[in-house]
Amino acid sequence: MGYLALSHCWGMQNSFQLFRSNLNQLTKGFEIARLPETFQDAIMICRRLKQRFIWIDSLCIVQDGDDWATEASQMARVYGNSICTIAALSSDSDHGGCFSARNNLGHCTLVFSDNSGRPFMVPECGGSGATRNHHLHTRGWVFQERLLSPRTLGFSSTGIYWECGYSLAHEEHPGAFPLRLMSSTDVKLKDMFRQATTPLLQPLVTDKDRKVFLVAWYELVHNYSKLAFTRQEDRLVAIAGIAQTIHKSTGFEYFYGIWLGS
Repeated sequence: MGYLALSHCWGMQNSFQLFRSNLNQLTKGFEIARLPETFQDAIMICRRLKQRFIWIDSLCIVQDGDDWATEASQMARVYGNSICTIAALSSDSDHGGCFSARNNLGHCTLVFSDNSGRPFMVPECGGSGATRNHHLHTRGWVFQERLLSPRTLGFSSTGIYWECGYSLAHEEHPGAFPLRLMSSTDVKLKDMFRQATTPLLQPLVTDKDRKVFLVAWYELVHNYSKLAFTRQEDRLVAIAGIAQTIHKSTGFEYFYGIWLGS
């Protein structure tokens, strides 16, 4: 049964959450209009993509019970098995929505001439590094959501983005940029993570492959350490899904942020 997932910033305002106290009430059904704007937008996107189900962490995990501790360790399964993750890139809370106002003043059109002398225009596009500067990617939990998701459809004030294990595309450049040709660290990590977790590559894990992987892991941890958490005790938990996926594909043994033998 296919489903989409939502990657979002909760924000400091009280979000719509699932608790033991409202579990029975919410499982009986509720009006979508009661949900914050980001959730409503994500549900609308889900329907437009002709999907019936969407996984939203604050609605699918009981936040004040043992369910959270159990489900928090299952993010590799949740995001890794989703058809696609919807990312509310520019919103700093669940009330900001997926569809941010566009800043057209930030765009610049360049005019060139082709070999025949005919002019043509190239609209400005953030290209390979465009997704790095969005508010969502400053949050710690989102780091593994982005890497674990096989596909991400991101909505921001600078446009709509598509990201998978092989390429990154923008609405103005739908032809996509291959990840392996990009220079930005976060995009390189996505490509390295794909290679490290592709089952077909498992028999090819040699000492040289392991060294390349460890360099990539240290770079990953370096970037991860800069991200923000509401609860600092979540830091190890919020990267566990990445470690589980790598271990499953390579057999490397992981112990609290360190790969044994490294």
